[in-house]
Amino acid sequence: MKIHENERKSYEQIIPIGYGYFKVLINGLYGIIDQEGLVIIPPRFDNVYDFHENGIALLKKDGKYGFINNHCEIILEPISEYLLIFVDGLSIVKVNNKQGIIDKDGNTIIEPKYDRIEYFHDNLAKVEIGNKCGFVNKAGEEVVAVIYDSFERLNGYISLGDFGSDPPFFQNNMVKAKLNGKWGMINQSGKVVLPIEYDYIGKITPNSFSYVKLNGKIGLISLEGKELIPPRFDRIESFKDGYAQIKDGGKVGLINDKFSIILEPKYNAIFDFVNGFAIVCNHSYVRVDYDGYVQDFPITYYGFINMNGKEIVAPNIYTKATNFEKGFAEVYRSNFYGKILIDEEGKESLFPYKN
Repeated sequence: MKIHENERKSYEQIIPIGYGYFKVLINGLYGIIDQEGLVIIPPRFDNVYDFHENGIALLKKDGKYGFINNHCEIILEPISEYLLIFVDGLSIVKVNNKQGIIDKDGNTIIEPKYDRIEYFHDNLAKVEIGNKCGFVNKAGEEVVAVIYDSFERLNGYISLGDFGSDPPFFQNNMVKAKLNGKWGMINQSGKVVLPIEYDYIGKITPNSFSYVKLNGKIGLISLEGKELIPPRFDRIESFKDGYAQIKDGGKVGLINDKFSIILEPKYNAIFDFVNGFAIVCNHSYVRVDYDGYVQDFPITYYGFINMNGKEIVAPNIYTKATNFEKGFAEVYRSNFYGKILIDEEGKESLFPYKN
């Protein structure tokens, strides 16, 4: 760098910032000179930052930011109240406490008229006015009206910041939307694909489904926003071997992995399927009178259903039962002294014990 000695003495600092340029400090203000010592930008800024790999260097004046390109041309005077961070050639800018988006050539992409704006993903940026939010495209069009309480990604991912590192809001072309305290789903055009009427929508992952809640009842929806099981159960358990238990009013039923209700809740418990059948049970009470002292004793009755949810044996006689093995299950009832086998149609074979 060729700087005459008397010029060097006039600068308080000479610091390289990249691309062959140097920031210089004089009387508390920064400017820029080149390698020949030629003043490119006179000292008038509170700070000049190093060039970023994208060829942009920030300028700061009175707490506001602007930037220059790698030819030291001032693209934006310091007017932004927000630190300019360029992601894919675009940066959020804040003017008069409103946010918008500019490109690296200083062109306004989104007018600064929003209280908050996020970076673009898939040509859409989330915007907020007051406590309402929506989405705009790069043409500045509000493709999703700014009327919603909030949005949530299908997989439940929570945004970490404004620096473009978050995944797109829309997954599978949809996002969960909250309006007036209720949840539903909309697509990238703003069309409602799942009615905004639920109290809660859980996480949704590819090739999966989600729980929804309405008026205290649970149902299921698909990744595409289709209601698979209406929300009318107290609980829906996880799927196991192609079935999930549904519970309502203390009773248990079944749905299959095609989301068909094959058995309405009617039993106190349903055990796992073994060899094509599941043991079911209901609880009851037997009243016993001990010389005028009456007491109710709990008793459990067992039965069987097949894999279509059809009841083979009603749980109202047998007080013990084993799983089917080679086409038969052993059961017990108190009014028979012996071994009882039932076949897959529920027919009994009796084998009395010898006295």
